[in-house]
Amino acid sequence: MAGFLAEDIAAGRVTIELEPGELAYATVRIVESFVHTPAITGGAPDPGQNARVLRALLR
Repeated sequence: MAGFLAEDIAAGRVTIELEPGELAYATVRIVESFVHTPAITGGAPDPGQNARVLRALLR
């Protein structure tokens, strides 16, 4: 994940104020939380929600 972010930063597709590894870690943790939605909230998993949240954070 950090490698993909570093490539996007180098290509000018992403501008961040964090180290790629920091953002990669946070991104993976967010994704994990949506994968475990049934255990955390009892709700159904919603891959679309995961994508919407990440898109909003990575603008």
